[in-house]
Amino acid sequence: MLFFWLIFNKPILASDNIFGLHLTQPQDIETAKDIINSNGGDWGWVTIVIRLDQLNHQTWQDFFDNCRKYHLIPIIRLATIGDGDNWKTPLPSDIDNLANFLNSLNWPTTQQHIILFNEINHAQEWGGEIDIKNYVESSVR
Repeated sequence: MLFFWLIFNKPILASDNIFGLHLTQPQDIETAKDIINSNGGDWGWVTIVIRLDQLNHQTWQDFFDNCRKYHLIPIIRLATIGDGDNWKTPLPSDIDNLANFLNSLNWPTTQQHIILFNEINHAQEWGGEIDIKNYVESSVR
């Protein structure tokens, strides 16, 4: 998996907790919090996907507020929408829309971790074809 970390000119949050979980939905945070920060841990990690068709501001602000409350650092993986057996390739307007949406949220930590889409070396994850050049051009806009 190819990770890109975007930091928006804010100080880095140091966390010694290396534990985390991938959540499938925002509500999973209620049960995951006890596992991630168990044994005295603090500020563990949660990875979750935000799809283009899931941009409900209140849902994600509530999720971020819970991350702050439970001392969890979110790693947001961006995704488009399914198209048959594949994920659609993002358009430049999709990337702008997602960036604006993420910027509208009050993040729980000063450092913001974002994974831009997923596995460009796997055709089903990138519109049905491997297109690293297009991915890189889209990601550095």
